[in-house]
Amino acid sequence: FGEIRPNGVICCGVSPREVQRALKAFDMEHIPVVAAPQQLPYPGVSSVCFDMRGIAGRAIELFARRGCRAVAYVGSHFPPERRTSRMLRDAVREKSAERGLPFFTILRRPSLGRGIAIVESQDIFPWIQSLPKPCGILTWNDHVGRDVLDICRYANINVPGAVCVLGINDDEFICERASPTLSSLQLDTERAAFLAAERLDGLISRRVNNVEPILCGPRDIVERASTQDRLGSGMLVSLACEYIAQNACRAGGLNQGDIARHFGVSVRTLQMRFKEAQFANTILQEIQRVQLKRVCKLLGTTDKSITEITFASGFNSLSRLKALFRQEFGMSMREYRDAAR
Repeated sequence: FGEIRPNGVICCGVSPREVQRALKAFDMEHIPVVAAPQQLPYPGVSSVCFDMRGIAGRAIELFARRGCRAVAYVGSHFPPERRTSRMLRDAVREKSAERGLPFFTILRRPSLGRGIAIVESQDIFPWIQSLPKPCGILTWNDHVGRDVLDICRYANINVPGAVCVLGINDDEFICERASPTLSSLQLDTERAAFLAAERLDGLISRRVNNVEPILCGPRDIVERASTQDRLGSGMLVSLACEYIAQNACRAGGLNQGDIARHFGVSVRTLQMRFKEAQFANTILQEIQRVQLKRVCKLLGTTDKSITEITFASGFNSLSRLKALFRQEFGMSMREYRDAAR
């Protein structure tokens, strides 16, 4: 800390005990400390933690909608993650029992990207083959989810026909490059940060005295090809969603006719397939979701003008984008950019 004399500290990625020891060394042991975001609460330290039961509930709900008759969880055997992974495993087991679904689990070390030979030598390979099908598989994170998809492809297990695979964290670099693309559950880290700041403010002003952990639920599930083909007609939907993700933001944008022509079907057939697969969005909504995601990224990470962002995100009308953005987020794009910064 040196010359820094904070009124409070939020720890992220560092042990709050270590921070408390450092504060004590500088005669600042009275300074309140909040840990966020965490998987586990620290005894005696105010923490913002991800809600394991909420994560498990959202995953099981998705698997049930996709017609899965069993649920499996691939956790982490890596020592720093083992305890938290087991907490999530227990939550998934509990939620599966509430739905009356058989539950299966395994813990494993990550492959660290060293190829299929690593995962094949572990017991996860025959374990996945032995699971009752159709089965929904929740994985500890997106790295593990990608490994599971590699194993399924190597073993000729149809994804998402025989198994649906769902990761956690929504790391786009991993999820969009997996084969098939990996669905993932987003953790609401932004809300966790606001909750941590709110708790710290209360501790500093002495409006809050307790150190009970604050639970932060998951944000959303970003569905990709690994969970979108549970009702027979979903293969077209999965391919269409991948096509939308790759082309929605191109110059001139994308419409339903473009997608239908690309796959050699009518617009009506494409619309019916989306409806039959019980997909969360219509075709137009999915196109807009991808485009708005691009808009938000450019607003928060670049100095491009609003007009430049409009055309770089596949929109042809600035006024239409402004109206759609305010309808979706309840603020203007300039207000969003200010808040993001």
